[in-house]
Amino acid sequence: MTIETSDRPAEDLGVEQAAEMLRISPHTLSKKLDAGEIPFHYAASERRVAVADLLDYQLRQKERAQMSLEQMRDEADEMGIYV
Repeated sequence: MTIETSDRPAEDLGVEQAAEMLRISPHTLSKKLDAGEIPFHYAASERRVAVADLLDYQLRQKERAQMSLEQMRDEADEMGIYV
């Protein structure tokens, strides 16, 4: 499945390099690409990922983590166990 990237000019990385940037395994990155979590395209027969799309993914992950942390803190506060 090929997902088109945005019109932003960006450097492309192969799966190995992109996985290293995200500090995940290439296998895990491939699963995320297959699931449509991160856009990619093919250059010849190799999957390529724009650096800008990797940075967007990292930002989304940080925002999700922050929201989860805030939700846990709010729930702990409601239960009276957050100081």
